[in-house]
Amino acid sequence: MEADDIVKKTKGTVMTSRDAVFDPIQNQVQKLLICQAEISFKAGMEYGIWLFAWWKDGVQYVGSCGKTLQEAYEELGLGKKKGGD
Repeated sequence: MEADDIVKKTKGTVMTSRDAVFDPIQNQVQKLLICQAEISFKAGMEYGIWLFAWWKDGVQYVGSCGKTLQEAYEELGLGKKKGGD
């Protein structure tokens, strides 16, 4: 089999033994970057909601419908947070 035939069968890409070794590492790096992006996104959401919260009778509310900051965090899957943190 000629080298050109191998390239044609692999659609123009040739995977060397070095690529095969580093592919799992690259996969893990990609997963870590995605995880970091999700963490950053959630932190931004949490901070944005907190910025627009308002106080009434010692309770923080979000929006104009009487939803507490705590309820908003739970609804968005951000877990329980303390107001003002």
